Amino acid sequence: MRVAFYILAFMNLSLGCGYSPDQKVLEEEEIEAESKTNRQYTLDKTRQKFKDITIQRIENANDEFKVSTGTYAGECLQYCKYEYLITSEGILEEISTWESNRDKSEFPSLTNVTLVDSSEYSNLLLSLRAMHLSSGNLQYGCPDCFDQGGEWFEIQSEGIVLRIDCELGQEIPYLAKFIDIIRAIRTKAHKLGFGASISEQFPIQESIISTGIL
Repeated sequence: MRVAFYILAFMNLSLGCGYSPDQKVLEEEEIEAESKTNRQYTLDKTRQKFKDITIQRIENANDEFKVSTGTYAGECLQYCKYEYLITSEGILEEISTWESNRDKSEFPSLTNVTLVDSSEYSNLLLSLRAMHLSSGNLQYGCPDCFDQGGEWFEIQSEGIVLRIDCELGQEIPYLAKFIDIIRAIRTKAHKLGFGASISEQFPIQESIISTGIL
């Protein structure tokens, strides 16, 4: 009787502690999910580190010219400002909303970096070298006075700082080549960096993107 009791007890213990096929599958899925999460975390950290290094290289580029540019819209509750720094090391883009925007928490500032096309950058340098640069602030039209948006361009070179403000998409004849190149670089950088999702989520900017002005 005692032997039979021990046998039954052992069988019950085995059945209670054993794994059913469903339990094994569930455990394997949990292990795989945790492994996937860890891999994604490592990948995200690597990407962020690369991004930080690239941003430093762009900001500290020792170029003949330092070009920054951007667009903005005053009557805007979403992403309202698009700013770019263009150097030989790449393009740094930041999109943001106004400080006074009540939805600022929903639209945090975002940054991205992209490579600059060598031929486009060469054309940009040629256009800059052909310009007779001098420090100053130039304004054309009335940027965003009638909610039509505005854009700006700033060039720094050997102590010279030239700032140009104009209406969004405005044509400035003697600066046409330079501005066309900048707009093309901006548009490509934005689409490579953030993709079409920004214009799909925030249609207020879609016309700017689709016309190549952004």
